[in-house]
Amino acid sequence: MKKLLLVAAVAVTLNVQARTMEDCAINAQASKIVMQARQAGISIDEVMPGYSDDPETEASFVIMRLMTIDAFSQPGYSLSKNQDRASVEFQSKWTLKCLKGK
Repeated sequence: MKKLLLVAAVAVTLNVQARTMEDCAINAQASKIVMQARQAGISIDEVMPGYSDDPETEASFVIMRLMTIDAFSQPGYSLSKNQDRASVEFQSKWTLKCLKGK
């Protein structure tokens, strides 16, 4: 799971200024991975990205932190179908934010 979260962080890093559907799809995948981790019961400490001193990547870390806080503010579910629905809804929410440029 940590490897997937690292991939998610890299995706957001590469697409912090994304505004096309294709670019936002990469960010959406990152949000889905974060929510799947939340639904799997992984602790926020394992998911929360660290800080960066590099100004070029700091914005992506801020976005990942906001995404993680948002995911862990949502309820966790025990049924697989509810976990899947929560992940898809969270992914859609972050896709819309990307497309709207927020």
